[in-house]
Amino acid sequence: MKRAKEQKGNTLALVVVCIGVIAVLVAFFALNYGQFLGTHKRAQTAIDAAALQAARDIGRVVISNGRFGRVALCDDVPPGGDLNARPVWGLNTLLGTARLDLLIANRLGNTTMIYLARQDLDAAQAAGRDLADTILVACHQPAAYGGTVQACKDKNGDVVQILANAEQAYQENSRRLGKGEMVADSMKISVGQLVGGTAETNIPVPEPFERAQVPEGAYMTNQDGQKVYKAYVTVDTQ
Repeated sequence: MKRAKEQKGNTLALVVVCIGVIAVLVAFFALNYGQFLGTHKRAQTAIDAAALQAARDIGRVVISNGRFGRVALCDDVPPGGDLNARPVWGLNTLLGTARLDLLIANRLGNTTMIYLARQDLDAAQAAGRDLADTILVACHQPAAYGGTVQACKDKNGDVVQILANAEQAYQENSRRLGKGEMVADSMKISVGQLVGGTAETNIPVPEPFERAQVPEGAYMTNQDGQKVYKAYVTVDTQ
């Protein structure tokens, strides 16, 4: 009987030890898993901060065009806020205006207006390609272009350091990780575009709509109930 009680006592002690070891392992796993989730969340925040900074800087990039003056992705007020000066023209504004002029010229049957409107349309498309090239080159590593990168400038003539600013934003938001500084030249920026006509532009479709010559699938209705062109959808004008 005494031997049996000793065996039961030893078994109970073994069970308690096993439960204690399992509890320690579970606590250790939970602690490290929580730390991993926190680290991943902070890392994602740092990546998001870098991407947002790059997007803001890309929106500031302005090129000089001989026909339109300053051209950017979005409309902006003139440098220094001087409303009497020439504003910064957004690319969509140039394209939408040229197409509207062409619609009016075709309606009037005025060959001179048609010629000039088509020139404006071609020039706006060329400005868009120049703007895209400037942004794409500036988003890449300087070493990839022999140490020279075309300088991006804003409307005031100040250089926009897209890659450097994105790296700084990432560093500032990742210092809490305690993993040290980011490896030099490890950040890459890729500029993409939405496809499939899923995004709207800020350019309204001309009224009356019946004369706008915009096919189904090339426009959408925004939250204000206004018909606007879809992004990256080609619309021809006869």
